[in-house]
Amino acid sequence: MELVYTYVLLATSISLVSCAEKCEPITVRSCSNAGYRLTARFHDVDGTPYQDYQAPHLNIYIPLLETCSDLASTILCSLYLPNCVEDRNTSMPPCRKVCTRFVSECQSHLRKAGLAGMFTVLCDLLPDENGQSQKCFSPFNITSSGPTANVPVCYDVVDQKCKNDLHYSKTIIPTNFQTAKDTLFKGIIDSNCSKELEKFICYTQFPPCSLNRSIGSSIPCKSLCDRIHSKCWKQFNNGGLPLPVCDYIYPREDKYNPTGICKVKQWPATPWPKKFRPPPPPLGTCEKLTVTSCANAGYTLTAKYPQTGNKPFQDVKGQLLNTLIPLLTCSPYSSLILCSMFLPKCVPGSGRPMLPCRQVCLDFTDKCKGELHLVSTMGMTTALCDLLPVYDGTPNKCIMPDNFSPSSTLKYSARDVCYKVTSTKCSKDLHYDNTFLPTKEQKASEFTILQPIIDSGCSPDIEKYLCFTRMPPCTADKSVVHMPCRAFCKRITLDCGDVFKANSIPPLPCDHLFPHGDSSNGLCDLKRWPAAWPWKIPDPTPPPSDGPTQCIPLKGKACADAGYALTADFPPIDGTPYQKVKGRNLAFFLGFLKLCSPYSSTILCSLSMPKCVQGWNKPVLPCRNVCLEFVNKCWTLLAMASHAGMFRALCDLLPQQDLYPTTCFVPDGFVPSSTVVAKRGGQCSKVVEPKYCATDLHYNQTFVLENDQATKSVLQNILDSKCSPDLEKYLCYTSVPPCKPNDLAVYVPCRSVCEQARRDCGAEFKKSRIPLPDCSWIYPDDDDPNGLCHLHTFPVPWPSKKTQVVNVAQKSSSKGGMIAGLVILVGVVIAVVVIAVLYFRWRRGKTQFAAQRFKNVTDEDESNA
Repeated sequence: MELVYTYVLLATSISLVSCAEKCEPITVRSCSNAGYRLTARFHDVDGTPYQDYQAPHLNIYIPLLETCSDLASTILCSLYLPNCVEDRNTSMPPCRKVCTRFVSECQSHLRKAGLAGMFTVLCDLLPDENGQSQKCFSPFNITSSGPTANVPVCYDVVDQKCKNDLHYSKTIIPTNFQTAKDTLFKGIIDSNCSKELEKFICYTQFPPCSLNRSIGSSIPCKSLCDRIHSKCWKQFNNGGLPLPVCDYIYPREDKYNPTGICKVKQWPATPWPKKFRPPPPPLGTCEKLTVTSCANAGYTLTAKYPQTGNKPFQDVKGQLLNTLIPLLTCSPYSSLILCSMFLPKCVPGSGRPMLPCRQVCLDFTDKCKGELHLVSTMGMTTALCDLLPVYDGTPNKCIMPDNFSPSSTLKYSARDVCYKVTSTKCSKDLHYDNTFLPTKEQKASEFTILQPIIDSGCSPDIEKYLCFTRMPPCTADKSVVHMPCRAFCKRITLDCGDVFKANSIPPLPCDHLFPHGDSSNGLCDLKRWPAAWPWKIPDPTPPPSDGPTQCIPLKGKACADAGYALTADFPPIDGTPYQKVKGRNLAFFLGFLKLCSPYSSTILCSLSMPKCVQGWNKPVLPCRNVCLEFVNKCWTLLAMASHAGMFRALCDLLPQQDLYPTTCFVPDGFVPSSTVVAKRGGQCSKVVEPKYCATDLHYNQTFVLENDQATKSVLQNILDSKCSPDLEKYLCYTSVPPCKPNDLAVYVPCRSVCEQARRDCGAEFKKSRIPLPDCSWIYPDDDDPNGLCHLHTFPVPWPSKKTQVVNVAQKSSSKGGMIAGLVILVGVVIAVVVIAVLYFRWRRGKTQFAAQRFKNVTDEDESNA
C-alpha cells in the first residue's frame, strides 16, 4: 500500500509541476543557484531530454566558475536554460550589471579559458535595467558601480599574432587584460590540429572593436567553431579540456564568410521554441504497442511517449524496427530484445520499464551470432545483456517468456573471461589487447557486410568504430559496458552517410543506443540498458528553497539531546511541517536506541534534520568519532536489525574533528568509550553469517569481523516467507557489506533493490506489523546489475541554496509548498525502523535465492570450489 501511495505522490507531483503551458522546473543540478527555477519546455535533442542533454556542459563549467563568482550559474544557465515566465512570449534574460559583475569577478578564470572577450561582448547585449522592469532579472539587488550607459571604447590589440594574421588592430578588451600566455589552449595550438584554431581563440579572447555598437559586436561564427570541433576534438580530449559548445552562442552566417567572424546582435540564449514540448503524461501511463514487428515481443503495452517532431514516437522507432527485426529470424526472442531497446514494456503505474531477463538476451545473442557478426555488433550486443536483470524466480522482475529453453552452455555473463585480441589492427591501433569474445568468435566477426564502408575510406575512424562494436575491451568492471561514444558515432555517420546509403545499409542509430558524450579514444561507459523512457522519477530529497539557506530551531523532544539547536528550513510535507513529520517517527524509534547510546539522536537526527549554521550553505554533520561511538555501543541492536555493517561504513563518510567549527561537531560533554569498533583498514574477513550471502551472492569477504556477524535477525519471520530474493540481497549488503582488499569504498544497496523488496514483501511487513523500509535519499538511484551501489557522501537531505529573484512573476510558484510536500517521501531509514521490532516475535531460519554476480571470492576459495 505504501508503494502505491509513493507512486501516487510521484505521479501527482509530476503532473502538478508540469501543468504550466510553457515552463517546467529546472532539474540540472548546477543551475540550482541560478536565481530562477523555471525554463521552457524545449524539445528533446536526438532523443535525449533537453535538460539532460545540456547538463554535462553546465555541470563542468559552472562549478569551476562558481569559485570566483556566485553569479556563474545565473549567466551560464541563462544561455542554455533561459528563464521562463508564463505570461511572456520570450525568455527573460539577466540584466547587464549581473553579467558585467560576473565577468569582473571571474576575469582571470575567463581569460585563462579564452572566454573573457566573448563574455564581455555578450554582456553588452543585455538590457541595462534595474531588474524590476520586466525586461530582465537580477538574482539579488546589485548596485551598479559605474555608468549605466553603454560607452564604447576601443583598445589596441597587444597580441602580435592576432594583429598580424587577422588584420584588425582594435579590441574591446583593455590593454592590461590582454595576457594570453597562460591560456589553457597553448598545447592545442602548438599541435597544429587546425590552422584556424588561433583565429578562433583570437576572436574569443580579443573580439574586434567598433565604435558603432548599434550594428552589433563580433565573435566567431558557428561554422568556424564547427570546423574546430571536427579538426581538434582529439587534442581537446587528450588535454582534458571540454570542446567549445557551438550551438546557440556562436551566430550562424547567412552566407559563406571566409573571415570566420560574425555579428551578434542579441543575447544568444537557446532559441525560444515556436511550439513547446507538451507536458509528460502522468507517471506510469501506458499505451498499446502498435509496431508491426513487435507483435511477437511478448508484451502489449509500452509507455506513452511525446511526439518526435510531428510524428508519433512509435512511428519513428517502428520504421527502424520493421527494417531490423525481419532480418533476425534466428531467434524467437529477436523482437523482445530489439523492441525493448526502443519501446520497452510499460507496467501501468510503474515509473520504470520492465526489461527482458538477462538469460533471454544471452540466448538471443547465442542463436543469432552469425547475423550479429555480419553487422559487426556481436560483441557489443553480448555486453549489453549484462545490463539486464537476472531471472531468479521473482515475479515481475523481468520478462521471462513462457517455455523459455536456454542453450545448455548459457552463463549468467559472457564477460567473465578475457581473451587476447587476434586482430592486429584493433590491438595495435586501439591500445587494448583483451576482449571477452573467444578467439573463434573473433575470427567469425571478420566477415561483415560493412566491408564496403571500410574499403571506401570514408572515415579514418570507421575501423576503430567497428573494433569497438565487434570485440569491445574486456575489463574487470562488468557493471559498465564500454561502447562507442555518441559523438564518435555521429562523426562516422557524418563522414560515411553517403556510402551507407549507396550500399543500402541503414544509418547507425547513434542518438538512441550509444552513450552521450565523447572521449579521446571514442569509448564511453554505459551503465543502464539503453531503453528509451519518457519519465525520470524525482529524487526523493527536498527541492531547492526560494532563498539562501535559513536556519530555524530544531523542535521536538526526540532531538532535544542531539547536540545542536538549529536545522534547515525544510519545505512542509503534504502541508504538515517537515520537523513534525520526521520528529513523530524519530520520537518512537529513539526511545529504543537511546538505551544503548546517548548519541543515537545525534546520528539519526542528523540523517533527517542535519545541523544548520546561519550563513553556511551546507549541513554541519557529526564528527566521525561520534558516529563510531554510536555504532560501538549499539552494535548488537544494529546487527540484529541487519544494518550494523552499513552504519559502520557510513561513519567513514563523516569528517574527522579539527579546529574549524564548520567541519563537523561533537555534542557538549562527548566522551568516547575505551572500547572501539573494528577499523575499516582495507582488511577483509570471511562471511560466516548470514550464510546465504556467501552461498548465493558469490562474495565471501566483508570488513565486519566474524565474531561481530549476527546469527539472529528481527526480520526472520519475513525472511522465512521467501517473499523476495531482493530482501535477502538487501540485508546482506546492509549487514555484511562486500569488502575488497585495500579498498575503503562505501557500498550500500541500490535504491532499485530496496524498492523491489518493498514491492515483493509489502504484505509480509504488514502482517508482522513492521513498517516498510524507506528507500529514500540514503540509497543511490543507480541500476547496477548486482544491486550494489557506491556512496560517496554521508546521505543527508538539504534544501539547495537559491538566490532570490527580484520581482519576477511565475504562476507556478504558488504551488511550491504543495509540490515540495509531494516530492519528499515520508519515513526514517530502515535501520531505525526495524529496531523497533525487537519487541516483536522473531526466530531464526534460512531462505535461499538464486545467484547474482558480485565476484569477490578469494583465490583459495576458487581452488576449493
